[in-house]
Amino acid sequence: MVAGAGPAGAAAAFIAARAGLSVALIDKSEFPREKLCGGGLTDRCRSSFEAVYGRPLPDDLVLGSGKMAFFMAGSPLSRMDGRLGLTMRRAFDAHMVELAKDAGATTLFGDAVDDLHEAARVVILKSGRRLAYGHLVGADGVNSAIARKLYGASFDPAAIGFGLEVEVPRADLPNCPEDVEIDFGRADWGYGWVFPKHQSFTIGVGGVHRRNPDMKAKLAAYLTDKGLDPTRYKVKGQYLPFGRCREKPGRGRILLCGDAAGFVDPITGEGIGYAIESGAMAGAAIAAAVAAGQPGTAFARYVETTGAIRASMRQARGWRLLIFSHWAKGLFAKAFGRARVLRQGYLDIMAGVKDYDDLWGLMGAEATQALGRRLRRVLFRV
Repeated sequence: MVAGAGPAGAAAAFIAARAGLSVALIDKSEFPREKLCGGGLTDRCRSSFEAVYGRPLPDDLVLGSGKMAFFMAGSPLSRMDGRLGLTMRRAFDAHMVELAKDAGATTLFGDAVDDLHEAARVVILKSGRRLAYGHLVGADGVNSAIARKLYGASFDPAAIGFGLEVEVPRADLPNCPEDVEIDFGRADWGYGWVFPKHQSFTIGVGGVHRRNPDMKAKLAAYLTDKGLDPTRYKVKGQYLPFGRCREKPGRGRILLCGDAAGFVDPITGEGIGYAIESGAMAGAAIAAAVAAGQPGTAFARYVETTGAIRASMRQARGWRLLIFSHWAKGLFAKAFGRARVLRQGYLDIMAGVKDYDDLWGLMGAEATQALGRRLRRVLFRV
């Protein structure tokens, strides 16, 4: 059984159903449905999708952006090739649900998980319906009912992020560049974004929730700086589970993945790619455990295969201190604006080509280049 039919749940259902398991995919919403999300599709996300489904993302789901523009509180830092794709989650998620159904998963939409009896392996839905499960994948988002039943809370309020965004029709911004915009100065321990879509621009701000009690004012200021009237647009808000993933994402016959496990990069904001990866890992772990005649080993298998994701989340939390903290933010802005190697490293991490361990080497390379430039200036003056 899979609770939650977003990218993580759909991937888990697809992999498990394709392996021949009986899969029920449950979600509180009917699909297609709206979902608060910037909709950024990194190269990592594309690669994850292709690896799981054995096919590329359909072109009609993605609008490509050739450039990324970086700012600090409105001041330009740099502009460079980014190859970031943009999508509307309504269409993207519905497509993944259809792939899970085609693989053999049975869907049950419009009914949410209300209670869980772990020992009896029974889920009770809001409608009162009781469903037994062999394994349960909790992919029900940041407000996960499954995580709440396991841990008493779906997330740590001291570490949770929060984001607000609006959809701005293209007609309201006729001269807006097609660049993906990231502004590191629009929220404390976070950033603002402008993502061009087929028919709109998604504009939002997000950061650590407890550090941004005035998030609405920050979004309004961002929109005003774009020449827009903030009162004209419907604001959508959502908790963002970045910064502290669960080291043990589940227990027993229950596996948490995607946002429910906290698998969102706190620096790049990458969430969809990690959702697809972890969902597929959950489905594969269950399938392998059942095939081996050892269903009780699924969770241990899943913990092992998600080790690299959790390590990346830990590394990102450390680097976040050097990027978003008040004492380092100014230095980071100067370094990011001048250091081509550092900027490329940021994009390579988004693409899944490099990990945060590689940043130390990139910084060393940048320092060496900077020293070389300084020596050349000194010698030239002489």
